[in-house]
Amino acid sequence: MSSDKHCCVPGCKDSRGFNLVSQPKLQCVRRKPLQELVNQPIPSTSTARESLQQLMYTSTSIVENTIQKENIDLEKVVCEQVLPSTSQRTEQNLGRKILARTLKLSRPEKNLQMKIMAVKKRINKLKNKVKKQTAEIKAAKKFVANPTVLDVLQNCSSTAKLLMQMQLREDKKKDKGRRFSLQEKIAALSIFKQSPKAYRFLRKIFILPANQTIAKLIKKCNIRPGVNKNIFLQLKNKAEKMKISERLCVLLFDEISIKAQITYNERKDKITGVVDNGQQRQPEFADHAQVFMVRGLIKNYKQAIYYTFSASATKGPELAIQIRNVITEVQKAGFIVVASVCDQGTNNRQAIRLLINETRGIYLRRGETPKENVILINNKEIIPLYDPPHLLKGMRNNLMTKNLTFKKDGETKTAKWSHLLQLLKENPGYKGIRLIPKLTEHHLNPEKLNKMKVKFASQVFSRTVASNMGYLADKGILPAECKETADLLLFMDNVFDSVNGSHAKNKNSKPLLGPATLTSAHIKIWTEAKKVFNSMEFVTPASRVETVPTLKNWVWTLEGIQVLLNTLRIKYGVTSVWLRHLNQDPLENFFGAVRSHGCRNVNPTCDQFESAFATLLINNLNSVHTQGKNCENDLCDALCSFVLNENTEATSTCTVDLENILEIHFEDIVNKEKDPRILAPLQYVSGYFLKKTKTLIFKNCSVCINDFTSEDEIEYIRYREYAGRRWLCTPSKNLIKLISNFQDIVYHILKENLEVYYLKDVIKTSIYSLVNFDFIKCNKHKRKMIDYLINTVIRFMAFNYCKVINKILSGRRQVDDEEDKVQMKAKKYNTKCFKKKI
Repeated sequence: MSSDKHCCVPGCKDSRGFNLVSQPKLQCVRRKPLQELVNQPIPSTSTARESLQQLMYTSTSIVENTIQKENIDLEKVVCEQVLPSTSQRTEQNLGRKILARTLKLSRPEKNLQMKIMAVKKRINKLKNKVKKQTAEIKAAKKFVANPTVLDVLQNCSSTAKLLMQMQLREDKKKDKGRRFSLQEKIAALSIFKQSPKAYRFLRKIFILPANQTIAKLIKKCNIRPGVNKNIFLQLKNKAEKMKISERLCVLLFDEISIKAQITYNERKDKITGVVDNGQQRQPEFADHAQVFMVRGLIKNYKQAIYYTFSASATKGPELAIQIRNVITEVQKAGFIVVASVCDQGTNNRQAIRLLINETRGIYLRRGETPKENVILINNKEIIPLYDPPHLLKGMRNNLMTKNLTFKKDGETKTAKWSHLLQLLKENPGYKGIRLIPKLTEHHLNPEKLNKMKVKFASQVFSRTVASNMGYLADKGILPAECKETADLLLFMDNVFDSVNGSHAKNKNSKPLLGPATLTSAHIKIWTEAKKVFNSMEFVTPASRVETVPTLKNWVWTLEGIQVLLNTLRIKYGVTSVWLRHLNQDPLENFFGAVRSHGCRNVNPTCDQFESAFATLLINNLNSVHTQGKNCENDLCDALCSFVLNENTEATSTCTVDLENILEIHFEDIVNKEKDPRILAPLQYVSGYFLKKTKTLIFKNCSVCINDFTSEDEIEYIRYREYAGRRWLCTPSKNLIKLISNFQDIVYHILKENLEVYYLKDVIKTSIYSLVNFDFIKCNKHKRKMIDYLINTVIRFMAFNYCKVINKILSGRRQVDDEEDKVQMKAKKYNTKCFKKKI
């Protein structure tokens, strides 16, 4: 190899045989990697480019600082870069190996070497990241451009598209920087109410609104008992875009049992859990909620519009007033109520009877002949009907305890429940194959029977059971008299099918499940059925005939449906109707959704019911149909898309006796000091309020500290201290007396005016009128401190009072103040409803 080859380092003319250990050449060799790193090309990805630029700027600063600090000669380190030729690379690599073995670096040079190596590693990682991101972007573009993917996205539901868009839009944002649209919040609310636990898990995987965001959304839906103007405004806006036939609707009403429990709702500033019909509140514990819903007769829609709270079932006269008020509001909104549907409860029958009597009087005063099966509200005829599934269950329940005699085909027949039990006994099956697989002990055994579920009644009164019973009777396996029971079962199957037709049924199913017209087979069935029902009598085991409302209500309902069909054809030109639109399934499913929201809550409180009611209005009644519900899924669409109004005002006519409040007698603090059981908790709670006020209001204000704190240690607080650390605040005597006066006022108003709206305002007015705040000397914090103390004390004591009453209601606590009317009512309610059976 020729000796004229020189070192590739810029400025170095030494040949291979020369000494390569000189310091300047060393520094030139060590500088070269940094220059190579600086001149390397960077891919054009904005995120990685910015990271590389920042990293190179940082590394350059580190090198310069090191050079200045260690007094390194820049002329020896920084030289003009000359890239080696191909022929020089072999000798260069050999020189590097020799240098690696022979060179000794000083401490500053070693530090600089380590920093350069770290920078190089970091740059390599960023390069790999850029390559990976570039590949991902390329794959994503290819994925989105795929026609198959576009077809899948196009066929997704609106909610699925909404959630996917939300993931893509909010992915790069921080948690507190994410913003969600109203529809996205509603979709999240539907998921949250199905299972809060599942929602918390999904939030770890997907981007979803926080629980607090959903809670605020429910609060904005300001729903109260009685008439909610915003709901009917939504109905009015919807009705303006609908045809006349689409505005024909049916009013459904029923009640749901709830748990008697009171709660202080700070946002609405009232105690929930008392009787409330929207116009008047009473200091009685509510354990039932009456709900009204409209359902489309021609178009399949539903909408819950009204609810009230009552103690036990709503009385007939009160219910009649509510029916009239609700129908009036629905008519004002533009909908046409042609019928009402309810179960055959005593209060419902009484309310309908009262309305019919009023209608009869209106016709007589006009000189017209009164019409049967019609009530008149605002000169509009409404036909009251009873829910056919409830009527079917009523027949089953009566047949279980009594024999049924009836006339059919000119013969008097007797149906007995014992025949069904014999059929079940003779239906063992062979190797798992039975004649009637759906007939079980859960249908016939009273101890195992779920009387609320419609299917256990409809599967007994079915053509399958009737035909098999007749078949076994003909074969001599069952007594011949079982044929009479089979005739009843077949008759009830035809009647129920005739009032249960739905568009969801198969076209090849029974003809009676089709739409009803004035010329269909339904009319013939109903004409015969009315004669049979009129001939029916239930006979007890003591041979005594009992009058059963179910039989009359069947006749009433069949006659009402015929009147309705005639009215629809004459007034509105409607010639056919699906008769399943005349049952209560949507309302029953609504109750099932209320009970299943958030958890399996079969007995919700008033507060929980209001929350579920508001949620179902917000999310368009979107809820999973539970298998254990009493009826089938109704497949109805929600009528209104959203109900949101924060400015709804209370319409209650409750009044407050201010004169009685202003005569409150404060118990002297000296008397309370005599009983440590009263004084000790008062001192401890006063210290709690002092700590909250000090933290948020006056902090280190010396004047406020002198007014509210005491230098003398309180005995009870000393006992409560942890290891003598003095963490608890010691309130002054003036503060303890102030909290004592607050306590007397709050409890007096709660005992006497539990049902009032704007409870906090009433208490504040009383406190400002009766309590002296002159001991507070700090003018800077006085007003703010008083307001904060009052609000905090009211909230604390109202929640505590409700807790005490609820424990008495459930029997977990005894009455401690016999002068408290609310506590005595709670004890009376517990005694009546929770009697222990001996």
